[in-house]
Amino acid sequence: MVTLGSAGAGRSRASPGGRRRGGESKSRTGLYVLGATSTVVGFTTLPIAYLTGRTVESASGDVVFMAVLYAVFLAALVAPFVLLAWVWSRFPATTQKVTALYDRALAWDSRVVASAVMMVIGVLSLVLAAIGFR
Repeated sequence: MVTLGSAGAGRSRASPGGRRRGGESKSRTGLYVLGATSTVVGFTTLPIAYLTGRTVESASGDVVFMAVLYAVFLAALVAPFVLLAWVWSRFPATTQKVTALYDRALAWDSRVVASAVMMVIGVLSLVLAAIGFR
């Protein structure tokens, strides 16, 4: 990871300003930013789904009651997205600031960030390997 991070950092310095080769769009960087921002809302979905399945299964053998419990789960799953959409439409000044920040983030050269993350993970891995994980 440290080697890959160093190589990525070297490549990002070789082409300053984030210049892109012909035909390469900013969509890859956009996907990184979209993925990072989506984790804010959707990070806990799988653990919640697992716990809901276990709870619904153990709560009762009644199919109607299980359906009601599952409906509560679906409402809780959708609620953050609905709330975010409602807040987004109610605060236009904040919406404009967030959109401007998002547009600036899409213009970043993601190679530098990816290289830094790889180097940090590599160094942490080397430290854990050297001292042992207890």
